[in-house]
Amino acid sequence: MHEKPDDFDWVKARTECSIYKTFKDLQRRVEADVAQRNETASEEEKKRGITFHCKAEGQGGDYFVVTATRKKGIVRFFLRDEKIQVVSDDVNATFEATITLNNEGDCRLKVNGQELQTWQFLRMALEEMLFD
Repeated sequence: MHEKPDDFDWVKARTECSIYKTFKDLQRRVEADVAQRNETASEEEKKRGITFHCKAEGQGGDYFVVTATRKKGIVRFFLRDEKIQVVSDDVNATFEATITLNNEGDCRLKVNGQELQTWQFLRMALEEMLFD
């Protein structure tokens, strides 16, 4: 935990903590996570042809999807109003998040009242699909 100075510009920090910016950051992180997962696939997964893909969909960049080849699973990420929705048909990863500037001055995703760092949010959304 790091403490902000007394004159911390919380208005600027909250302005920069936008849902659109957070969604785009998530998309970049998912693309990197999917690429890393494919690079670190086991020999068995490679033999079976299991690969993962991230693709932008929708108009205006408000939707992207993670799919798998030769494995059940699809996880969709939607930007809706002031929320990010995660929806899955095949794995247990359906929830929505808002953003908040917490008391430490950090921009965080908030799911069911719990503040999450980006990696925690993505693990919640993708771990079952990528590793089970």
